[in-house]
Amino acid sequence: MTIDVRPVRTAKERRDFLNVPRCIYACDAAWVEPLRIELKTRLNPEKNPYFRKAESEMFVAYQDGRAAGRITAQIDRAAFPGDAPKEGHFGFYECVNDIAVSQALFSAATEWLKKQRAQKIVGPYNFRLEDPAPGFLTHGFDKRPMFMMAYSKPYYLKQAEAFGFSTVMELKSYAVSKDRYIPQEIQEKASVAAQIPGMTLREIDMKRMYDEAEMIGSIFNESLKNNWGFVPFSKAQVRAMARDLKMLADPRIILIAEVDGKPVGAVINLPDYHDLFWDCRGRLFPKGLLRMTFQKKKIRGLRGYAMAILPEYQKQGVGTLLLNESFVRAIPAGYTHGEITWILGSNHAMSDLSQVFGGIEDKCYTIVEKSL
Repeated sequence: MTIDVRPVRTAKERRDFLNVPRCIYACDAAWVEPLRIELKTRLNPEKNPYFRKAESEMFVAYQDGRAAGRITAQIDRAAFPGDAPKEGHFGFYECVNDIAVSQALFSAATEWLKKQRAQKIVGPYNFRLEDPAPGFLTHGFDKRPMFMMAYSKPYYLKQAEAFGFSTVMELKSYAVSKDRYIPQEIQEKASVAAQIPGMTLREIDMKRMYDEAEMIGSIFNESLKNNWGFVPFSKAQVRAMARDLKMLADPRIILIAEVDGKPVGAVINLPDYHDLFWDCRGRLFPKGLLRMTFQKKKIRGLRGYAMAILPEYQKQGVGTLLLNESFVRAIPAGYTHGEITWILGSNHAMSDLSQVFGGIEDKCYTIVEKSL
């Protein structure tokens, strides 16, 4: 049995890179194939602003001539400038249940990063921590993933550990439902925050999406700058976010908190498009696009994508106000359930708040690292 790991150079190797997951998850009813058009855009250096200050290599592992796994290795120079970056990343990891194939993939990624003089390897990031589907899923394998969230095989973490990786961070998701009772104390705390002088809440303005995205990006950059793994959004990345939001957003559930007209916080909730795309095999055309056009109102799942509050307002209940208002507005909009996602394992305050809102931890994603 021969194993050959190749950097992606040809059109066939690129197709193999894209198609590997179809072999891995062929019999897995919970897996939803990501949209090909989004994945191709993210992997394209000419279309993804990440590559303006980043380098990456894509690898495919072949076992007896058949594609059996894939991985990327990348350096984000925006986060780690200089000749000897503190860390490099791996991502887009998929592999058959064969330790020899996984070892070959991890070896290819680590050797590439060593040539870039990276001091350690962290992942999986696809390419940034904030990009879709980071981490290895470690529980919740029986549930369909929310839109842009990771789904992976139970043996992936074991393969990484066998290569010498260890857990450095967990990302948690909390399932919520319209039927769960929100305690009176939370409603009172939200009411107190609503009484902050000059406080108002509004929906995102879809007609000014690029301006709105720039404002939200600045709030995220300021409020999350000390968070583990966070890299500030560039202006180009903010514009890319605006482009995506323009297509995906339901403005009723993306809320901005302002004090005297100054934005101080934002919460981004997204419809769970997997309600529409679960059987599209990654293709937007024609079925996915038709469903987005005519069946978007049938989506019942909601993903709590991200929330950020300026530091000076973080202890004044603004987060509670935004989450509470998300529930208040989501239910009449037709949403019945959802997940509050991407909660860092170290963010105990947000985990506690999610549970107070009736959230039950139902999925966990693990980020691993290894010194080089």
